[in-house]
Amino acid sequence: MAIGFLIIFVLLNKIIMRIKTILVGLSLLFVLSCVNQQNANKSVKTKIEKSHKRNLRKQLASFIKGMRKGKPDEVKAYFDFPIKNDNFWYVALESEKWEKHLGKGFGEKEFQTYFNGIFNDNFRKTLAKIDVDKVLKQGRDEAEYTNKSSSEDSKNTLEIVYADDKITITFNSTVYYEDMPDEYSQVFVFTTKDGVLKFKDFQIAG
Repeated sequence: MAIGFLIIFVLLNKIIMRIKTILVGLSLLFVLSCVNQQNANKSVKTKIEKSHKRNLRKQLASFIKGMRKGKPDEVKAYFDFPIKNDNFWYVALESEKWEKHLGKGFGEKEFQTYFNGIFNDNFRKTLAKIDVDKVLKQGRDEAEYTNKSSSEDSKNTLEIVYADDKITITFNSTVYYEDMPDEYSQVFVFTTKDGVLKFKDFQIAG
């Protein structure tokens, strides 16, 4: 009888050890599966981020090129019309006229008509000096442009900052009239969520 119990005890121990081995193996498989899934998710996320960055680079380069050429048709895709921002009317129209348009959307027709007034030659030429790759890789770039024409003497600086899913363009200009400086600033903000460049805000000072 004792021998029978001993045999049963030994067999049970073997079964328990085998079950433990199986459980350990299943646990390892589960852990490896989770790690592989995490790596796969990271890989997919990295691919998506790279794709978004490539798309954003193309769009920002296209935007700057269109601005440099002075072609509103080549940059209007980055704006949703009508634009709900009175500063566009302020820059586009004379002071006695712009107040009549307060609260009215700035439409695509007006964007075409007043394009050169909003994005003047100094702004476009300074923007053209920006390095798109530097903006996206380092988060910022800046440029300077001095205009010494017969009609105007001006010094212009422009900075682009890329952070927190947005691009902020800050343009500062000092125009000299008979050695008297007239300074003003413009700030354009674009969102870049999912690699799509879209206008968000426009502020002016001076």
